[in-house]
Amino acid sequence: IEFDTNNNENSEIDRVLHYASTNKIKLRNMAENGNNFAQRYLGDLYYYGDDGFRQSYKLARLWYLKAANNNEVESIYMYATLLRKGLGGSIDLIKARYYYLKGAQHKEFPHMGCIYQLAKMCYYGHGGPIDYNKARYYFKLAAVNGYDEEALYYYSQCLDQGLGGHQNKEKAKFYQLLYQSGYGELDQYDDQSNIPTYITQEEKDRLQQLQDEKSKKTKKKR
Repeated sequence: IEFDTNNNENSEIDRVLHYASTNKIKLRNMAENGNNFAQRYLGDLYYYGDDGFRQSYKLARLWYLKAANNNEVESIYMYATLLRKGLGGSIDLIKARYYYLKGAQHKEFPHMGCIYQLAKMCYYGHGGPIDYNKARYYFKLAAVNGYDEEALYYYSQCLDQGLGGHQNKEKAKFYQLLYQSGYGELDQYDDQSNIPTYITQEEKDRLQQLQDEKSKKTKKKR
């Protein structure tokens, strides 16, 4: 179980991790007193069935909800996912969409998983009306940040069909190439001068990152 931290949170998380390994009663007391990191930790323990805890999606859902309502971003994602899949309780797509939106718009740590899942729910009209504008916006965020290859496909479809914005078939082909290659067959763009002019600087930077990752993988295989 891992936490993403900043300097202001380190001491608080250290306390949680200390009690998680030495005193589960103290950990639970911290969670019951509103410590969102302790709540998240208990949610993880029940979700995965770690450290002597019997797996219980119902209890995981309970503690993730408490932490999510205390703005712990990973718990927001996990709670929404349990709602979407119906783990630990009934399926509730309306609430799942609400919490994915909350995680996507988190002021400090926008959650890429929330962004991608929210995009899909907006695209298909799950938990609310179809909203191609939001779907396109959030698919682009997920695609450019390399969260999931499927985001490349969905964003290319929005571009190709003009969903949620202007139609751009040339740009759609670019994202279709990335999707079909699995971020792999990018040789035609090894020379930055070959990159189409309609690709933004943000997308150029992402392409360079993908090329670097591809190069590292090739060296490892050797």
